[in-house]
Amino acid sequence: MEQLRSELALVLGEAVSRLETISEQAQSRLYALYDDHGRPMPLVAKYFRHQGRAALEAQKLTLLSHDSLIAVPAVWCSASSHPPMRCC
Repeated sequence: MEQLRSELALVLGEAVSRLETISEQAQSRLYALYDDHGRPMPLVAKYFRHQGRAALEAQKLTLLSHDSLIAVPAVWCSASSHPPMRCC
């Protein structure tokens, strides 16, 4: 969780003091974010357990937002972190 918090702070360019789980499903978790003063930030972060799922969902939401008559959540960015590969 600490790595996710630091990666979100890097992407947002703003300190994230804590994450609070809003929803947990088999393949993903949805988090509320709080700034360095403990105030809630006006956005949520979704973490996917499987590589490539975030990009796929972002693509689907983008397509829906173009052709939809209802409001669809905006995807501001997709970040991926991979553990370092081991050689030999």
